[in-house]
Order: sequence, then C-alpha cells, then structure tokens
Amino acid sequence: MTHARLLALVLAVAAASYALRALPLALLRRPLRNPRLVAFIERLPYAILAAMVVPDVFSSTGEPVSAAIGFAVALVLALLGRSLPLVAAAATAAAIAAFFALRPAPAPAETPAPPAGEPTTPPASETEPSAEQLRVFTADDTLELPSPSQLRILLVGGGGGGGAECGGGGGGGAGVEIAATNLPAGTYRVAVGAGGVGGSGSNTPGERGNNGGETTFARIRPNGVSTDVLFRAPGGGGGGGWGGGDFFSRGRDGASGGGSSGQSTVRAT
Repeated sequence: MTHARLLALVLAVAAASYALRALPLALLRRPLRNPRLVAFIERLPYAILAAMVVPDVFSSTGEPVSAAIGFAVALVLALLGRSLPLVAAAATAAAIAAFFALRPAPAPAETPAPPAGEPTTPPASETEPSAEQLRVFTADDTLELPSPSQLRILLVGGGGGGGAECGGGGGGGAGVEIAATNLPAGTYRVAVGAGGVGGSGSNTPGERGNNGGETTFARIRPNGVSTDVLFRAPGGGGGGGWGGGDFFSRGRDGASGGGSSGQSTVRAT
C-alpha cells in the first residue's frame, strides 16, 4: 500500500467518523429512535474501512493464495474476539509461511552456450587418454570394439633383411599413421609384419636379403573367417648381396628400398 493511499484511507475514515457524529447534531433535533438506522450509522465506518483495506489484502504478497490464507486466519481470530495485535501478528505469520511454502523451487542455472563459431572444450576424458586406451601389438592378435569407437592407429612394416657377404643393408618398413578414424563395433585383426631374412650366401653367392613383412589392420567379417583390410604398412626391401669379385646384386624394392652391394677398386693407403 502506498503512502498516498494510506493517507487517503485515514482521511476517509476520519471524515466518516466525524460526519456520523456531527450530522445528527446538525440535522436532527431529537435522538434517533429507529434501531435499523442507528445500526447502519454505527457500522458505516467499519464498512468503509473494509472496502478500502480488503482489496489490498489479496495483492499485498503478490501471491493470492498466501494472502487468502493470511486473511482467513485474521477473520477467524477476529470472530473469536482476539486482540488486534494478536490478529495482526498471526495473519502476517500465516501469509509469510504460506508464501514460502507455495513458492516453486528455483530452476537450476543453465550453462550458457558458447557464441557461434567458437570451439568448445571437450571433457578431460576426451582429450587425455588413459593408459587403458593405449595398446601395442608386437605379434598378430585381435582387437575387440564392443561399441563404435574413434581410434588413432600407427602401423609400422617389417624391415628388410641385409644382403649376403658384404651386401647392402635392408630398407626400413613404412610407418603409416591414421590420425583419427571412427570404426563400428566388431572384431579386428592386427597382423604384424616380421623383419626380412638376410641373405646367407652359403648356397647362393651374392644372395639378396628378403623383404620385410607387411603390417595390416583388418576387420573380421561376421562369418569369422574373411577379413577386409582397412589399413596397411608395407615392409622394407631386402639388401643386395655380394658374392666376391664382380658378382654383386642390387637391393630389392620395398617401402624403403634395400641397399645394393658392390666392391671398391680403390685400396686404402
């Protein structure tokens, strides 16, 4: 209730009370004897006060239900003849308690979305792989993916074997890195390429070394037998052999070619 409205209420009640006392003296020359008229005049100030106060009662808390509860408590206590301070205190306490009891719980705060075009930071579990997510294959084996997963794969082919006698060295196997690939759930086979066998020269002079094995990553089909090779890393080429004199051979082709053999005609001094 505003100060202006409160002042108007006080003035209206004062005017009504004064009029009820002054008008009979000014207009009537003998006492009123009609009981109905007397009862009306006696209750008129209370009616004016109720007409101005009651509308504000239901809008004072901003929540009509709690205001109605406070008004009901005041009305019951007033009908029971309780004192004005008790009626006012009880009605106020009832309205406040009902207001907080009926107020809905505040909604949890939502994290604001980043502006359009700005990258979002993924959870730590997506950026910091744990030890359980790293697996190294040193021999042929399988990998089970129970659900679709994103993998980073590094394949290294087997190195080539060196040539016989004073032969050339074998070439290195290819290193193939797949930075990120999404794979469906299933069983995958990893075949690790072995290093190439070097040339011995005992039976075949100038024998070249053998190429290194190819490393592959393949998916096993539902039949459990056939596979589909997804990624591969070729092995290195075998080195060329030397069989004495002018007998030599070049290295084999591979991911990195094997070195050739030869003989220098210049003696060191």
